[in-house]
Order: sequence, then C-alpha cells, then structure tokens
Amino acid sequence: MELVALVILVALIQYIYFSIMVGKARGTYGVDAPATSGHELFERYYRVQMNTMEMLVSLIPAMA
Repeated sequence: MELVALVILVALIQYIYFSIMVGKARGTYGVDAPATSGHELFERYYRVQMNTMEMLVSLIPAMA
C-alpha cells in the first residue's frame, strides 16, 4: 500500500509542476489569467495540464 501512496504522491507532484509551468508560460507568452487561448505554445502547456488533471480524476480513486 505504501507504493500506491508513493505513486499517487508522484502524480500529484507532477501535476503541481505542470501548473507552475503553465503559470510561467502565461508570463512568457503574455496570456492574461482568465484566458485559455492566445499563443499556440501557451495552449500546449495548458492542454498538458488539463489532460493531466482529467486523468488524475480517474487515476487516484482507481489506485486507492
């Protein structure tokens, strides 16, 4: 069970890292906070974060 908790923790840390990268991309590409589109590279960062969040919703309960 400890390994399952470790994998869940690593997945959450990865999601937090992706969130930080999206924040940096907002500043780099000049996309203001509520907007989710603008620069093409920002949209890629944003989609990676959102796809990760969508998968965490099913991963965490399934593993627990």
